[in-house]
Amino acid sequence: MPAVADLTLAYGSTYQQLRLPDAKAEFLAPKQTPAVPNIEEAVRYALRNPTGKDQLRELLRGKRRVVICISDGTRQCAYPQTLPILLDELNKGGVPDKGVNLVIATGSHRAMGTEEIRKHLGDAVCRRVKVHNHDCHHTSGLIRSGKTDRGTVLYYNKMVSDADFLILASSITYHYFAGFTGGRKALFPGCAGFDSIVANHSLTIDHETGTFNPKCRAGILTGNPIHEDTVDAALQLDPDFMMDAVLNTDGEIAGVFAGDFSYAHRVGCYFVEDRFGIRLQEKYPLVIASCGGFPKDINLYQAHKSMEFASYGLKPKGTLILLAECREGMGHSGFEHWVKLPTMADISDELRSQYRPIGHLALALRRKTEEFNVILVSSITPEVLKPWGIKPAASLSDAMAMAADDGAPMDEPAVIPNASVTVPISGDQILPKTDKHGG
Repeated sequence: MPAVADLTLAYGSTYQQLRLPDAKAEFLAPKQTPAVPNIEEAVRYALRNPTGKDQLRELLRGKRRVVICISDGTRQCAYPQTLPILLDELNKGGVPDKGVNLVIATGSHRAMGTEEIRKHLGDAVCRRVKVHNHDCHHTSGLIRSGKTDRGTVLYYNKMVSDADFLILASSITYHYFAGFTGGRKALFPGCAGFDSIVANHSLTIDHETGTFNPKCRAGILTGNPIHEDTVDAALQLDPDFMMDAVLNTDGEIAGVFAGDFSYAHRVGCYFVEDRFGIRLQEKYPLVIASCGGFPKDINLYQAHKSMEFASYGLKPKGTLILLAECREGMGHSGFEHWVKLPTMADISDELRSQYRPIGHLALALRRKTEEFNVILVSSITPEVLKPWGIKPAASLSDAMAMAADDGAPMDEPAVIPNASVTVPISGDQILPKTDKHGG
């Protein structure tokens, strides 16, 4: 891995720079992953040569009401490039644009505004089809849809549940407790009711000990209760088709995966693991990381994923500097409850008796701030961050000065420019392969 001395790291929609004149920094970056040479050809090929499914046109015979579940603005998905081609293929299969509805799989996130939707999907898509925000709290818009083997009672968006033909369209990256994003997640939890989402997320916790389930981590699907419950939940509606993209660190389409929502997703996960998992010879006392800019650092709820991945490269008691603008602050009202519990032990005690929203995230955040020295460059006010054990910094330069004052070795830091998609893997953190069933 090449040494670097001049850092230019993404921060929101801008950048922050730093010169390290005497440092021998290690640059931890994914493999070179070029964009597909022709987006239209790549998307059409994937749609016409699906994994584990018949051709899309064959599947569409007799279908009139098509619903496409798509990710919200917290995910980069290249929709302006991919969705027009998918819509064209639906047209060729006998489904006109008026027979297609897009449902934004917000999960428990906030709804997207009109202008946000336009930027996320592109003008062409917004002109052609109707777009709807899912609302997990709108009970009259939900319908009971069964129960998973682990006891998660399922409520789904009615429009999604009533579709003649259901398509999931998202992107695949690492996910810090579900293993990988994409695939089944566009349906569940993306289009589920709030109580269903909370029940699923509670599986991150071992309720005997109140600690994080070790199988709930990046890259693990087999034995991961979150993933397995999510697949089980998705099977209740049995999506007809999936189209997911994998983007490189420049936000360009590097691969398109289509077909069965489990099998095609698994192929995409292998692709991600091969290109974005970084095997380490050793861990580092200082890691400097950026989420990769907006929307990956839109709020702390999203930026925490980058904090988690970057921490995999830290030595015990090491220092992590994370750049995350967090223009929307913390990003979830649940932080207000959990911040009142000042230690991991306190959070674990409560989680043993009752799981509350984002309890898993609160526990994971406390774990990092107790095990490491965490410095965050963001727009969040210091008064909000300090109770979490996070040290706020106004700039990357200020953060470096703080790290030096804390005694962090400054001569050989690791630098992770795109921590939201990069997973450092060391000898005790080898990520197991998914099994042939994707679960």
